[in-house]
Amino acid sequence: AIKRHVPDATRPLMVVSMWAAKRLFGSSPAGYHLHSLVLYFADSVAACLATFAVTRRWRAAFWGGSAFAALPVHAEVVAAVNYREDLYAAVAVFVAVAWLFWPRRRPDTVDHAVFLSAALLAGLLAKENAVTVVWSTPTPNPSDCFSPIGKPKRRAPP
Repeated sequence: AIKRHVPDATRPLMVVSMWAAKRLFGSSPAGYHLHSLVLYFADSVAACLATFAVTRRWRAAFWGGSAFAALPVHAEVVAAVNYREDLYAAVAVFVAVAWLFWPRRRPDTVDHAVFLSAALLAGLLAKENAVTVVWSTPTPNPSDCFSPIGKPKRRAPP
């Protein structure tokens, strides 16, 4: 694909997304922009959930998601169809952060790990900078450090 000069050939999710958009919307720019707006809405919701997972406060989550949605720095990503991979990668990173830091009452199961892996894989297939979520987690399982209401667990002395 690179030899044939296919744009974004190293970002398979972008290629599939553009192929699907072409099938759905044809050459109508309105459909492409609607798709980008839906992705941006998903980013804003995921940012809100990630903020709640980290702060455990819905008010902070509301303002965090609102600030993400309102910041003008994202205008180019939403307006230009060729930046859609940034929107996919952001959703993946926010979903992963929200999942990793979300308060839990029970331990994770295998299907949770599959969901998280699928989200990260989708982000990496969209854009390589989705790998940043790996460095954003201080422990292999952040729920081991927090109780369901966010108070630190007591650890047994060594």
